[in-house]
Amino acid sequence: RFLFFFRSWCQALDSSPLPVKIAAPFGELRKLIDLPREYFTIVDQAATFRCPKSSSQANGSRAPTLCLVCGTILCLQGFCCQTEIENEMCGACTAHCRQCSGEVGVFLMIRECQVIFLAEIGRAV
Repeated sequence: RFLFFFRSWCQALDSSPLPVKIAAPFGELRKLIDLPREYFTIVDQAATFRCPKSSSQANGSRAPTLCLVCGTILCLQGFCCQTEIENEMCGACTAHCRQCSGEVGVFLMIRECQVIFLAEIGRAV
């Protein structure tokens, strides 16, 4: 799956009408956050995470997800944090990508112990 994602990404760069720069703004390459040595540290953070848009403090996120670019924990797979972007409803991670890292994001689904890559609105691997 990753190889398919990577090839698709490279093909999109080749067909882009705008000049593409591989380096991040200000001349520095983006790096992923350092993860703690023990995974249970992240699981503990997820256990205390509460949806910022939920009216009840008792409502934890069903799928807390960690942005591996900046370290923010977000809701995933919920309607609570959907946002409209370009006339399309998008989840919290897609909206977060726009603010954090552009249209490409790397997230850790904490409870599932899976990494997801977001390439554009509505496309994840």
